[in-house]
Amino acid sequence: MSDFKVEKLPDEPIVLVSIYSSAQINGMEIYPESTHSTLELFNSFKEPFYYILDLSDAKLDIAQAIIGANKGAGGSGGTLRHPMVKEILVISKSNLVRVAAKGLRSKVFGSLAVSVFETLDEGLAYARNQTTDSK
Repeated sequence: MSDFKVEKLPDEPIVLVSIYSSAQINGMEIYPESTHSTLELFNSFKEPFYYILDLSDAKLDIAQAIIGANKGAGGSGGTLRHPMVKEILVISKSNLVRVAAKGLRSKVFGSLAVSVFETLDEGLAYARNQTTDSK
């Protein structure tokens, strides 16, 4: 099993990136590979989409959460700042991850459009509802 999975949901403007518990985020091993795969898919879009980052299986400590936020939001090359990302939906039951994700809304991280959900089903329902409402 890979440390992550990047997929575009069929016939929906939604990209789902799942980071699994085996990912070595603290050592940065996952970032070059996952960021490259994610940006490659993002760059193929012609219309804005919802970026769902499923961290429900990931085991993160405070250092890993900070590294993840800095890498994802850092500069124009970060996945969280891609011009086609309409909104970032973070999935996690971890209070640490939820607080860190909400912190991405601050000016320090560029006031990113981030919503946090406890389950993937909640995040998917939100994205689908937003897509339906905008039609």
